[in-house]
Amino acid sequence: MLKHFVIFGPPGSGKGTQAKRLVKRFGLEYIGTGDLMRQEANSDTPLGKKIKEILEGVGGKLLDDQTANEMVDDVLRDIEPDQSIIFDGYPRTMNQVEYLEGFIETNKIKLYVVNLKVDDANIIKRTTTRRICENCKRIFQDPEQLKISKCLECGGKLIARTDDKVEVVKNRLKIYNEQTKPLLSYYRQNKELVEIDGNPPQDEVFDEIESKVENILSRND
Repeated sequence: MLKHFVIFGPPGSGKGTQAKRLVKRFGLEYIGTGDLMRQEANSDTPLGKKIKEILEGVGGKLLDDQTANEMVDDVLRDIEPDQSIIFDGYPRTMNQVEYLEGFIETNKIKLYVVNLKVDDANIIKRTTTRRICENCKRIFQDPEQLKISKCLECGGKLIARTDDKVEVVKNRLKIYNEQTKPLLSYYRQNKELVEIDGNPPQDEVFDEIESKVENILSRND
């Protein structure tokens, strides 16, 4: 049976970075709603303007369910039916869970959820000190401490994301704890949930995730 993954965790937990490392390691297809939103925000479309307001606003509010579901559905149409997928930043509400469940059941797929547990204080420190390359979008954690002034991949300028401001991060954490974190109870009861301590250094966290995912993919279930 084909296996898909959802990577969960609060904003700034490193789930996007870890998901992309899993893509390279296991050949998974990546669907990251954060990346999709930022791409759309750079356009001059009504949706792009709407998303830009969400990303830059201090409320840190979520994209509405219908738009989020439509964005994911558009990407799913272009993915081969026998390709395993990892979802990052989706689902975030029970309505999105139900939408994804419909896709999972229709296509006879087994879903596994990887949850990164990170302390709020660590989240705030990580998000407010990280920078992203404006060209290749690689993320660097606290480049000032590492004395990095340019992207090590392409030499691009390192910039702070608009949604990494302190006030935005705190509000995003509040929304996550109120609206998204409760989804873990559902997945804990209905799916296979893998809990990962996301506080250690990135490489240590990835080693643990890699081991768990490799075990899941090797099983005949």
